[in-house]
Amino acid sequence: MAITVLEADVCGDSRGDGRRMLALGDVFVPGNSRTNPPPYGPSRVYLTVDYANKRLGNLLFNFASTLGIARMTNMTPIYGRDFALMKYFRLNVTLLDDIDNAMGMSVSYDEYGRRACAYDPFVERLGTINTRLNGYYQSWKYFRQNEHDLRAHLHFRFDVLSSSQEFLRMNTPPQWKLVPFTRVGIHVRRGDIVRDYFQNYGYTVATEAYFTRAMALFKEQFPRIQFVVCSDDIAWCLM
Repeated sequence: MAITVLEADVCGDSRGDGRRMLALGDVFVPGNSRTNPPPYGPSRVYLTVDYANKRLGNLLFNFASTLGIARMTNMTPIYGRDFALMKYFRLNVTLLDDIDNAMGMSVSYDEYGRRACAYDPFVERLGTINTRLNGYYQSWKYFRQNEHDLRAHLHFRFDVLSSSQEFLRMNTPPQWKLVPFTRVGIHVRRGDIVRDYFQNYGYTVATEAYFTRAMALFKEQFPRIQFVVCSDDIAWCLM
């Protein structure tokens, strides 16, 4: 997938004032790392999640929530070898060639249809039979007791780090090569969640005024700053 790089003025500032913005399209760095360490917990009751057709943000929620739910119910989380987060992170998790066979007799627990980002306390009653989670599980309460484990897992792959560092190096303004500056990342999520259905469901998006105020705050604190903008709607970001 191509990476689109655009430079634009920030909030109408001129290019000579030491402030610049990078706008990135969808960034994808391929990888093929695979591991198969021992199971996460002592239980042989397995927990997995349906991660098909989900992008990075939802995959991170699924991964974090699966670990958290497994910990609170004494289950062992397992994933297929096609688990997409392995393209980006060095996860120390169990990866199986045939996850359906490993699950054997199992049940599915569906989260779809509930409020956006809501916590479902029923998951605390899982643990007696292999279970497949269906849904997004976006509440922080699923993994609030699991911060240490998550930080241990979520280390970027070396090829991702290398590609990212090279990209940032190539897009550092030439006159800034030998002077200190601050780089600030901005994530602008729009896409399908601006639709009425998702807005009524409970999702929301940050407004232009929000980003303008946030960027102004950083510009007040740092004399030389580069904004790196990642978004699924670059055209909106550059309006």
